[in-house]
Amino acid sequence: MTALQIKTKVEGILREVERVRQLDKNANVVVFVDEFNTTSQMGLLKEIFVDKHMDGKKLPDGVFWIAAMNQFIESKVPKERITYTGTGAVSNKPYAVRPEPMSMSSLILDFPHLRTSNESRFLQAISELQQDRLDGFTDLILFGQQFLRDHKMERIEASIRDIMRALQLYKYFRTSEAGKYIITRETNQEQSTRLKSTGLEDTRLKWRCMYLAMGLTYFFRLESSLRADFLNKIQEEGRKFGCPLSVNFNEVIEQSKTFVFCEL
Repeated sequence: MTALQIKTKVEGILREVERVRQLDKNANVVVFVDEFNTTSQMGLLKEIFVDKHMDGKKLPDGVFWIAAMNQFIESKVPKERITYTGTGAVSNKPYAVRPEPMSMSSLILDFPHLRTSNESRFLQAISELQQDRLDGFTDLILFGQQFLRDHKMERIEASIRDIMRALQLYKYFRTSEAGKYIITRETNQEQSTRLKSTGLEDTRLKWRCMYLAMGLTYFFRLESSLRADFLNKIQEEGRKFGCPLSVNFNEVIEQSKTFVFCEL
């Protein structure tokens, strides 16, 4: 973000603080800023967070600023290859971020990477809130998270954001009219009628939703050399958790690619 964008955003937040204070004059407000060290305007953020000023003007009391950041790791990129934004044009840094001002270093709390146990508890809590049972899908998501961690690809980290993306995509394919069309368009009517009579059609469509959500969240982000391994392993995971033989991960992915590139 540019300095002007940051200032405009802060001014909007302060207007919201005024609105809250009209309801409760003693209310405290917490403002969360994500990925705050991806901007080149670190001095401005330091003024807001540490000095509680912006452009020399004092900010209201009772507004607490917190932020999330990725660790800055010194780059080996030669200075002549540093762009005007302050990051390397061809960088081997794990994150495209800048170092925090020294005056903010003592305020940083270091949180470790997510563990499978953390993700499992998070998914269990989310699953309990869902009307549609997520049997099997939570296990597939945990597999996808661990696959990303195991292969340590550049600038790709498994995060809560990936879990939420997978869940939202599943819900989209499962409940929206557009999503249902994508999932059911390949259906053989004779096969569909037969499966409905046995009560298996909904299970088949549910697994197609799961697989396509997994493909968009994890598979397409992988380096090409890793995709065959992922494909084989997710198919094994699916069978382990009850995926019907009529649903194949690779077929679901290829059919979705055909739909996107040939029909839209």
